[in-house]
Amino acid sequence: MRKTALLSALGATSLVLMASPAQAAPPTSVWEPVQESSTELLPPADDPEFTEFCGFTPENPVVHSYTADLELFEQVRGSEFPYLAARGTSTDVYTNPDTGGTFTVTNTFFDKDLRIVDNGDGTITVSFNTVFRQRVYGSDGELLFVDQGHVREAVIVDYNGTPGDPDDDEFVGVVDGAFRINGHLETEGRDFCADFLEFTG
Repeated sequence: MRKTALLSALGATSLVLMASPAQAAPPTSVWEPVQESSTELLPPADDPEFTEFCGFTPENPVVHSYTADLELFEQVRGSEFPYLAARGTSTDVYTNPDTGGTFTVTNTFFDKDLRIVDNGDGTITVSFNTVFRQRVYGSDGELLFVDQGHVREAVIVDYNGTPGDPDDDEFVGVVDGAFRINGHLETEGRDFCADFLEFTG
């Protein structure tokens, strides 16, 4: 699904897509609620290229849990490619296997497509904007850092021959030089692993 792939592209922050139609059509759907959750071990035991995460190995992995409450919106705006938007909250919890301490990252965000360009090779370039507020908490629930602002990004998506159906779209990669982030960023320049070890030790 295009939305899931795009949200993955910005990692803890999230994302989406749009073009400039001559005439806007009414929405083809309303905001649709979606709930997601997963638990994984970092590094995973079955990936020979991913053997370490913040100093931990598959024999003693970090547990990462993810939950999200989202609303997705799809709209036709004079283009054969639907424009998408997403809003909601997500929570990532990383647990230190040595101490049981947790490092929690919460996000509130609103994404929308700004422009979609057909590349003529079975892919599209999607420019989007994300407004976000991220909070980071230590094991004792103490608020450590707050980031808030907006992100501009562009990604390349393979639409698998079905321009009107974003459910089978596949993320190809980001567009070099397109990433822009502005706002109040307390985690800027910090090292995730160093913070994880410090605040879960």
